[in-house]
Amino acid sequence: KRIAIQKPYHQLLPNRIDAFYTRDITSARPWEKVTAVQGGFLVARPSMEHFEQYRKFILEANYVGGRGPTSGWGGLGYGGFQGAMAYQGVLAYFHDHHRVPWTLGRVGKCN
Repeated sequence: KRIAIQKPYHQLLPNRIDAFYTRDITSARPWEKVTAVQGGFLVARPSMEHFEQYRKFILEANYVGGRGPTSGWGGLGYGGFQGAMAYQGVLAYFHDHHRVPWTLGRVGKCN
């Protein structure tokens, strides 16, 4: 079966979607701007070029311990929540700051 993807009618879907993910809004406190990628839902198929960029980024290990706006990956607040040092934090930071030209489908929270 095909999955129906809702998008505003004026936006066309790309020919290739490299990843689907959702953010874990419960990972952040109300005043925090950064949220993790939800650890239970991620579907990805990056190109080898993008995967290599991601691998190199992880090997740099630019992680600052603690919680707050100067913690986590890149010292930009991607730390302190469940899974911050694992892919929940890594993917959130990598997607938000590295601007790899992946075509991503962000899935909204369930109501």
